[in-house]
Amino acid sequence: MPDEPGQQAPRLPRDVTELDDHALMSLFGSLTSWAEYLNVQLAAAAIREKEAEESLKLVEAKGAVRHSGEKTVAAAKAKTAEDPDVQAAAERHRETYAYRKLLQPITEGIEARAAFISRELSRRQARSDRAHRNRRWNP
Repeated sequence: MPDEPGQQAPRLPRDVTELDDHALMSLFGSLTSWAEYLNVQLAAAAIREKEAEESLKLVEAKGAVRHSGEKTVAAAKAKTAEDPDVQAAAERHRETYAYRKLLQPITEGIEARAAFISRELSRRQARSDRAHRNRRWNP
């Protein structure tokens, strides 16, 4: 599991073309580290959410058995929904779902920033290659 890369994920400067190559590579490295970290966190959040969902289903099934003596299915479902264990499991599931849903756009944003910087690095490399060819053929 990767450690958290730093205090806060880096922001993009207003104009990345003003960064020198060293600063741009440093920013790219930092964003890549954050993307790796957040993707692992997102996967862990999805696993916790699935566990909470399965736990909720199990608690609901146990509650349905406990309340199977009710006169109607609707009454049994209502009693099950009122069960404190079911409510606690449902709350845990909502929390894990919400955390994963909030983490997803943060992760996607970091990946988009890294892709943006990668494009700038590619653009600079292409420009450098053209300049090198021009110097070679036009002494």
